[in-house]
Amino acid sequence: MEYDDFVIQILHGQDGSYGVLVESPVGSGKGRFELSGLGAAARGALGPVVTRDVRPAESGGGPRSRTAGEIGDDLFQALFRDGVGNLFYKNLGRIEGSGRGLRIRMRIDLGLGHVMALPWELLHIADSDDFLGADSNFSVVRSLDVMRSVVLASKANRLRILAVALSPQGYDNLDLPAERLILEHAAKRCLSADIVFRENPGRKELRSELRKGGFHVLHIMGHGAFDGATGSLVFAGPQRQPEFVDGRELAAELKGCSDLRLVVLNTCHSARSVEEDGQQPFTGVAAALVQGGVHAVVAMRSRISDTAALEFSETFYRQLAAQGEGNEIDAAVAEGRLAIQRVVGQDGGWDLPVLFLSREDVRLPKRRSFARALLLAFVLLFLILGGCFIYGQSYKAIGLNEKGALLAREGHLEEARGFLLEALRLDPGYAAPLTNLAGVEEHMGRYEEALQHARAAVEAAPSQASYQYNLGRLLVRLGRDEDAIPSLRQATKQESCHASAFNELGEVYLRLDRPAEARVALDAGLHCDPTLGPLVKNRGRADLEEGKPGEAIRDFEDALHLYGREGRAGLEEPTYGLAVAYSQTGRRDLACQGLRDFFRLDPAGVTPWARDARSLAQQQRCDGVFYTGRHK
Repeated sequence: MEYDDFVIQILHGQDGSYGVLVESPVGSGKGRFELSGLGAAARGALGPVVTRDVRPAESGGGPRSRTAGEIGDDLFQALFRDGVGNLFYKNLGRIEGSGRGLRIRMRIDLGLGHVMALPWELLHIADSDDFLGADSNFSVVRSLDVMRSVVLASKANRLRILAVALSPQGYDNLDLPAERLILEHAAKRCLSADIVFRENPGRKELRSELRKGGFHVLHIMGHGAFDGATGSLVFAGPQRQPEFVDGRELAAELKGCSDLRLVVLNTCHSARSVEEDGQQPFTGVAAALVQGGVHAVVAMRSRISDTAALEFSETFYRQLAAQGEGNEIDAAVAEGRLAIQRVVGQDGGWDLPVLFLSREDVRLPKRRSFARALLLAFVLLFLILGGCFIYGQSYKAIGLNEKGALLAREGHLEEARGFLLEALRLDPGYAAPLTNLAGVEEHMGRYEEALQHARAAVEAAPSQASYQYNLGRLLVRLGRDEDAIPSLRQATKQESCHASAFNELGEVYLRLDRPAEARVALDAGLHCDPTLGPLVKNRGRADLEEGKPGEAIRDFEDALHLYGREGRAGLEEPTYGLAVAYSQTGRRDLACQGLRDFFRLDPAGVTPWARDARSLAQQQRCDGVFYTGRHK
């Protein structure tokens, strides 16, 4: 459906009385809006069904005496009066029978906290019993008048979504591992997209991930708070200590992330802002992100029920998919709200989803990639919020898979295998237990079974980079380097900054004596993560293969620094590689010292590539090199 814009701007006033300006296809007008008599009731309208709040509940949070319809009537009568009401009904008459709808764009002057806090999604026409926010013939959108140009990145071939789980110490009551599985599985069932999960990143790590990953959607799940003045998300600081990050601080970390088009905040009270006039208007999380340059933000007042979440997600998916390329999303939101209303009733909190746009004259990009991003983000948001799952017994399968993965991490492999097999019995197409089962069977020495399940995981979710990587890594462990290359290359295509896949691919090429291809893979991985020690070490190996010992020295020294900083095992290879590079540059003393250091390290970490150390020591006529253990 195409919509005509009915733009309502509410201006600063005094004593709860505000000026109203209207722009519409049939003309302009003005009026007054009186806040008295409806502010307190409307601000608390319908409240949370179940919350993710981390603050104590406010007093007076019991059952409300006023219905959604009564609150919506008060809002409508206070706003659509005199000239404003006349224009509204003229516009309705203009579109009647035309197949077009009317979009109510609430453009509220900055600093009008009381007005912004009102539940405009509840606007209700008593005569026809229409909630404007839950009727596809209407749409209610909140437009923040931020004078900032929105620069959209070029169209991407595949959507990339960064899903962030926040679980600081003391705030572990959310079952985020299960939510991650729901998110992953639902995404694969709904749309094909690259989804990267990160648990408890700091602000610096979050920004780095966004900038290097080219993500279009940021989806944050965890705890939120609003203390009456400032909205915040609860990150995990050092030692997972709670760290409250307010909206302005989060917005600062998102600046310059030109590919980012949508932020979905799966945290309580993320849509709230100050509720007093004259105060800083961008202290709420969603509002601060819009001020900071984010084009679109989906935020919420609280959590919704499982049934309502499922109904919304299915309806929103169907509606948006039917609209085609370039259409606005608010129609799909309206249909989703109406679907919730059918299930929970008029007073059940169907108005909880809130969509913020940067400016009323900025349209969502008219291209399929963004529509798909919004579709997936909304579907995932409400699947997560409700903790439900679309397909029959799949929810049980998710729990079994999570239990199996936990047992595997604890070393109880046989028990883990039983849970994973049961998950697959309930949901044979579920890729997560397939890849987990492959890992368990690999550790149990059942390599053929492991390979079979790793391949099945890729077949079930061919667009998931991690499954392609797991298959390639397993093939490498089985000594099938040539067979591993297609899977590893596919992983790097599907996740353009999969540093571990680039590293594994580079190692394969080095073993196959293809140093030029190895360098391409390793350089690509280092572009994504220049601090990953194994990548730097393997580039040093490529340097040696290409006859560049001077460059190899720099790479091996950098690798040793990175390994030491990370407290990693595996110092043997870069130590031996450095000795080889010194020997090739004629620096015998440093080469011998490197070999002495090499033989002092744990021999368990020595790979076949580094076992020529004794021959090199003899060649360099090194004194004081002790050959012990496996090196004799």
